[in-house]
Amino acid sequence: MKEDELMGDTFTMKVISLVRRNVKNTRLFAIGLGDGARTSLVTGVARVGGGKSPFVRNE
Repeated sequence: MKEDELMGDTFTMKVISLVRRNVKNTRLFAIGLGDGARTSLVTGVARVGGGKSPFVRNE
């Protein structure tokens, strides 16, 4: 696994953990824009927040 992929996983886990800790007192909207959207981040945040994870891809 490449170093940037490992760092991306760490970042994603930190963000999801932050959302999980604050889900009771915060509203968050997770939307993936473009082909470069980090799928694991958007879907993970939506999942722990009890929401959906829409994506808008490039045509």
